[in-house]
Amino acid sequence: MKQLKRLSFMSSFLIAILLFVSCSDDSSTSPNDDTPQNMILVKGGSFQMGNTHNTENDDEQPVHEVKLNDFYLGTVEISIKEFVSFLNEIEIGEDCLYNENLLVNLNSLTSSSIAYQDSQFVFNKCLESKSENCSVVEISWYGALEYCNWRSETEGYEPCYKIDGSKIEYFPNNNGYRLPTEAEWEYAAKGGQSGIADDYIFSGCNTAEELLDYAWFTTNSFDLGENSVDYGVHPGAEKLPNQLGLYDMTGNVYEWCWDWYGEEYYLNSPTENPLGPETGEYRLIRGAAWDGWADYDCYVAYRGNASPEDTEYYLGFRIAKNK
Repeated sequence: MKQLKRLSFMSSFLIAILLFVSCSDDSSTSPNDDTPQNMILVKGGSFQMGNTHNTENDDEQPVHEVKLNDFYLGTVEISIKEFVSFLNEIEIGEDCLYNENLLVNLNSLTSSSIAYQDSQFVFNKCLESKSENCSVVEISWYGALEYCNWRSETEGYEPCYKIDGSKIEYFPNNNGYRLPTEAEWEYAAKGGQSGIADDYIFSGCNTAEELLDYAWFTTNSFDLGENSVDYGVHPGAEKLPNQLGLYDMTGNVYEWCWDWYGEEYYLNSPTENPLGPETGEYRLIRGAAWDGWADYDCYVAYRGNASPEDTEYYLGFRIAKNK
């Protein structure tokens, strides 16, 4: 009888320990886990920025060392659903003007995935965006900044931007959401510290054949034609992630960055946490889109650019945040 009681006591003791360990290891509910929803922590460090595989484009040279702090980056691009919520919250009109800037284009027959109906913004199923979970496009650089500020204020963070028409003040030390810098974007696309040894051409892989599993681009999207379900913009995370767990860093939609574009910026870029030129005409866009070419603009070092007021069928964004 004493042996049975001892076994019963020991069993209860072991169960209690297992329950305690199980609760302690639940990282999804840990109060110490302050990573924002749908973002990952990118550990900072030094890396070689620029095109390490060829020297055909002068603006990708010289390859130079850059050192970055830790930061958070969205695992996927901002979706149509998320941007529609933002538009309705800030209560703007059908002209989509806010702080004197156009935020989104509603007038493309094939790529405008947002419409204005009965005094509110709604998802508009179109040829190139078939679901509200697709990455949002036709967004200006100003639209991306306004979204970041709105989300910061909604979640109790300090906004990173003061916006007065085309005059933008940036507060890089604030804790709100923001666009990634060009250097942060390239570092993350290359896989951070995990990707240094790999030195992949594309985000997550090295060949155009492998890229089919990692990205939506011309071969598996645009070239299939308008009757294909794979033609156009896709929801995030339908392909494989890169070494950091980031999706669509190559393909699907181009992504706005904070920086002004400077063709010769790499010649005198600061080593630590560069923010790009102080002035310019165009802002950086990175990552290629669903009609991008593996041998043209899909590689991680490619530097695209667009006017900040531009809205394009291929252009969206993802958000970043300071650690």
